[in-house]
Amino acid sequence: MYNVLVVDDEELICQSIVSMINRSGIGSINEVSYAKNSLDAEKLILSSVPDIVVTDICMPGRSGLELIKNTSCKSNTIKYIILSGYNDFEYAKSAIKLNVIDYLLKPVSIINLRESLETAVRLLDKEKLEQSLQEEHKHRIHREQKQVQLESMLNKLFQYQGTKENICKETIKVLKREIPLKYLCVSVIDISKALCPKVHDTLVQIQKINFESFCGSVDLFTYEIIDFKNNIVIIYNAASFEMYDTIIKHNHMLMDLLNKNGDAVFICGISEMSDDLYNIIDLHAHAIQTLPYKLIHDNLPVIEYIKVKDNENKYPVPFHQANEFIKDLENHKIDAILNFIDSTFNRNVLDKYSIDAVDRLYRGVVNIIWVILTENNLEDQIDTHMNIVSIQSFTDIRDVRLYLKELILKAIQLLKSNKPKRSQVEVAKEYIRVNIGKDINMTVVSNSVNMNYTYFSMQFKQETGMNFSEYLIAERMKEAQKLMSDPSNKIQDIAVKLGYGNPKNFTRAFKKFFGLSPSKYQIK
Repeated sequence: MYNVLVVDDEELICQSIVSMINRSGIGSINEVSYAKNSLDAEKLILSSVPDIVVTDICMPGRSGLELIKNTSCKSNTIKYIILSGYNDFEYAKSAIKLNVIDYLLKPVSIINLRESLETAVRLLDKEKLEQSLQEEHKHRIHREQKQVQLESMLNKLFQYQGTKENICKETIKVLKREIPLKYLCVSVIDISKALCPKVHDTLVQIQKINFESFCGSVDLFTYEIIDFKNNIVIIYNAASFEMYDTIIKHNHMLMDLLNKNGDAVFICGISEMSDDLYNIIDLHAHAIQTLPYKLIHDNLPVIEYIKVKDNENKYPVPFHQANEFIKDLENHKIDAILNFIDSTFNRNVLDKYSIDAVDRLYRGVVNIIWVILTENNLEDQIDTHMNIVSIQSFTDIRDVRLYLKELILKAIQLLKSNKPKRSQVEVAKEYIRVNIGKDINMTVVSNSVNMNYTYFSMQFKQETGMNFSEYLIAERMKEAQKLMSDPSNKIQDIAVKLGYGNPKNFTRAFKKFFGLSPSKYQIK
């Protein structure tokens, strides 16, 4: 809003012009006053500095032109409009030299006066905007310089490897001027897995959100920088420890806004609170240490250091389960292996463990797969068929499960393809072992492996060193020994279990093979 001063030695003219200005409908004009001579006008101008002066030229004592000369040197923002009863070129030329914006002849009409005032208002608006932009530019340059200085100073601290006592006291002294309140908390936002944003663009977005959230607050300030690991760091400076809950809620809101498009994956870790500026290095480190916990806390947008710092660091899987996993993998028991992965790499199981323990478990499973493949001379196939990655590549435990299952299935496929084909005689021996209690003979077994009876007999003796009937009796006698080690097994029951319909035939075969009867063997 602008103020106008009317100057004329005739009071009626002053009142008339004031009335016209008030009736002109120019919303930007706030207050209109008048003075009846140049001396009074000059005092008013120098004391209150109006925005627009509408003055007569010819007045007793000093003229309007002299008034303009005397006051324009004090303030170069005033816009002058001259009124004159004379259409005198010399007056007009002098007015132009004094940067007067208009020269109106008396009697002035409200239309002409309004047009001149509107011109003055436009000029004032333009200058006001330019001044505002200049001030904003200065402030922005100043803020950017402070931002660079603060970022440089903090990054030197974050990379510091020495003891707290050796931290430069001058640096802390400077930081205390920038971070004046008692309590500190550090939030680190990892955008390395975000698909869309550039780090600087995201920093600007976060600065805008934080400014809108805490503008005018005297209890909580924020400082946003990019650290040496290309993470976005927010330093919260709070007046009280109780502000921690506000900081947590704000970070949840911040993550919701940043992740709202569904494409980006922003991970946020928050340190504990501290009342010691020297601890800012630890706070930054603690916030970073929470970031990997996104793997087992994938339902939480914000991970708090105080909630994970005491997680158990022991191995998450008992030793006997690890051994079972090895056996199942060697025996290609796919269902058992996949169940182990589902039940072990589970958020409900792992959320009480440290991320180091989870990493050891993951590397343990991968190492078992690698060792088994190596033992089977398949190490050259690992790089070709299996892309082994670190657990840091994942942000979701479900992806870990899927990856391990895929790795295991590929490993089993390699193991199966590497296993030499069994001969038909080996298959026949397996058939005998499984069906040892049935009434089997060489005809039955040779048919089971689709071999000619005579050729099977020759091949069987060549590979086993004995004919079929000798091998069958030897296998039955081995099984008889096992069964007779249990005194509760009766001889006639053992005979039936081994395919002897008549116990006497079993007794005869047993005595011939071992040199004594079954009953005497049991006593022995």
